Amino acid sequence: MSRDRGCSVPLRSRPRLLLLRALRWFMPALAFPPGRRGLLSSFAPEAFALLAHTCWVLVVFIWHDGDNLWSLAQSGAMLAYALIGLGLVMVPVNAAAGSLASEKTRMTGDALVLTPGRHWKLALCRYLFVLWPGLRLLLYLLPVYVVMAFSGLFADPPGYEWWMGPLCAFLPKPVLAVALALVGQEGFLSGGPPELTIRGPLIALCRAANDLTVLLLVSSVGFYVSARARSAARSLIGGYLAALLLLVVVMPIGFWVVLVFAVLANVGWWNPGVGDDEIFAVYIAIASGALLLRLVLSAVLPLIVAWRFDRMMTGTR
Repeated sequence: MSRDRGCSVPLRSRPRLLLLRALRWFMPALAFPPGRRGLLSSFAPEAFALLAHTCWVLVVFIWHDGDNLWSLAQSGAMLAYALIGLGLVMVPVNAAAGSLASEKTRMTGDALVLTPGRHWKLALCRYLFVLWPGLRLLLYLLPVYVVMAFSGLFADPPGYEWWMGPLCAFLPKPVLAVALALVGQEGFLSGGPPELTIRGPLIALCRAANDLTVLLLVSSVGFYVSARARSAARSLIGGYLAALLLLVVVMPIGFWVVLVFAVLANVGWWNPGVGDDEIFAVYIAIASGALLLRLVLSAVLPLIVAWRFDRMMTGTR
């Protein structure tokens, strides 16, 4: 049996050793599952995806008259995008409430604290448990991103300006869904297949990355609230309130600023004296700062839970 110098483990046993070490890393999440989950909660991403894509097909099937296929395909895709976007908030918050807060509800939080091993590893594995359903749901958005890539608003809008691409990448999800569903664009509304440019897939890819950061933020916030809450019900309420506050008020602050100033300028109460390029440059700068804040919060909040895991699970300061 061959051995290499300075190592007491046989060469043919090393793959098994590496596999065992990998299993030991994930063993806390596998050995202490957060309660028995129901069928709907286990397959919540698939349920949201099935509902969204069924609505998409129904929109095309019911209103299709032979000439508006591409238009209905885009409208149905945006309906699916909005429904799955709602799931990207609900699924992680529900999974987070069933991860740590439910342990406190069942009075098993102290058992986690008394579990031998590195508790920071246990906390991070539970975070992966919260994040995994959202990642599955995000994968079901791939057909929608393909439709976005072919959309005239992404691919080749008339009178294209430099800020249109970043604007489509950063716009709040409901606003973008309505814009793509209602704004008719040449090349997508015509009876023939739309033309594909490099700009369309690139903006769609940026949009997917933006949605991923939203998922990471909601998962991290829900996980942190679940660790702080004393029960699963409080975790659900606090997670939804925190997610709505961040996603509706804080993160799209650039959109609200530009919208308010646009309304004031429209009614004649404010004359900015600047063009569209300057206004949208300010919006993109604010949106980029919000994106950086999402990434920072997504990384910091799970690490705080991992660092203070014992104190949070026992409710001590």
